[in-house]
Amino acid sequence: AGIEKAVYRPLRRAPTLATLIAAIGMSFILQNVGLLLNGPSPVSLPNILPKDNIIGPGRPLDTDRFFVVGVNNLGGCHGSTGPASINPASGKPWGADFPLVTVEDWVEAQARLADHLDIDAFAAIIGGSLGGMQALQWTINQPRRVRQALVIAAAPRLTAQNIAFNDVARQAILTDPDFHGGHFYAHGVTPKRGLRLARMLGHITYLSGDLMAEKFGRLLREGGLKFG
Repeated sequence: AGIEKAVYRPLRRAPTLATLIAAIGMSFILQNVGLLLNGPSPVSLPNILPKDNIIGPGRPLDTDRFFVVGVNNLGGCHGSTGPASINPASGKPWGADFPLVTVEDWVEAQARLADHLDIDAFAAIIGGSLGGMQALQWTINQPRRVRQALVIAAAPRLTAQNIAFNDVARQAILTDPDFHGGHFYAHGVTPKRGLRLARMLGHITYLSGDLMAEKFGRLLREGGLKFG
């Protein structure tokens, strides 16, 4: 298995201290050094974060101070080994036969990357959503390599209601005729209808009832109805 990474600043020396930042879809590393964590991403590596606002000289991830690396997690299919990769045993894409990967697996792979880069410890780990869960996992699996963790919009476990919503989202994908039991690569299609419905449901769960009312409530913004 291989892991794809994007480097934002040359590593001038072997770092002994790092910062880890996590978000949904990828991972990034800083020097002092920091790592940005996410789940598998549908977005290309260089565009996973608005780096013009976040990464660069004088920005929150200051490249005058930090060595920044983007990592596509295992299963992400954007450079790293994933379901779209060729299974050497069959000569076809892995598809649904790709091994199940967990947050623990991602953290282990990231730790191995840190070893490869001679990073001994992270000064901070910052992550949002699934990336936040990875940040939490770093503090559990690698406590000696993490000095601080900033976990954003994440929790150590899902509620029963959230698990139910996630299962409905999965069913939307599984029942899409283009899913083909997870082997859609071999058919040259993508279960777009199921993915669209799953994402719509996911975004509903991202908002509280109060925020939904503020955005889409019955109070008129301009005092009258407008159509078209």
